[in-house]
Amino acid sequence: MRLLPSGVATLRVAGLGPDAAKLEAMASRLGNTVVGGPIPDPAAWIADCETIVVPSRYEAFGLVALEARAAARPVIASAVDGLVEQVPSEVGMLVPPDDPDALAAALRRMAEADLGPATLAARRSAAGHVAASAHAWRRLFASLQSAPTSGTKQRIEKISSIQS
Repeated sequence: MRLLPSGVATLRVAGLGPDAAKLEAMASRLGNTVVGGPIPDPAAWIADCETIVVPSRYEAFGLVALEARAAARPVIASAVDGLVEQVPSEVGMLVPPDDPDALAAALRRMAEADLGPATLAARRSAAGHVAASAHAWRRLFASLQSAPTSGTKQRIEKISSIQS
C-alpha cells in the first residue's frame, strides 16, 4: 500500500490469526489500510468491496477468487496454482507472486478502470464454473452407474436422488 498514492485504494484485511497485532501496527503506519477480525458474513463483506485482491504465494484452489466472481467482483491475484484457473483475464488481473510493484500497478489500473464489464464477466464466469462442475459430476455418476459393483449402484442411486 506504500506504493499507491493516497486515495487510490483502501486495503481491508479480514480474518484473525497469530499476526493480527503486527498487521494492525503496520496498518496504522500506512493510513490506507484497515485490519478487521473474523467476518460473520463473508458474502456481505465481499459485496461491500469493489475489487478482491488475493496475493497468495500458494493457493490450491482459489475459493476466495471464486466467491468474488460469484459476487460479481473483479479479482487481482497472484499467478500461482489454482488462482490462475480462477482469474481469467476478462474478470481480473494476475500478477507475479511476491511482486509488490506489479500488485500496486494492477491496483492502480483497476482503480482507474470501468468495472462494469469486469463485474458482469466475473458473475458469468463463476456461473459457468459451477455449471461445468455439475456437468462433470453428472458424467461421473453416469459412468459409475453403467458398471456398478454390488453395493455401489445403491449408493449412487441414493446420491443421485439427493441431487435431484
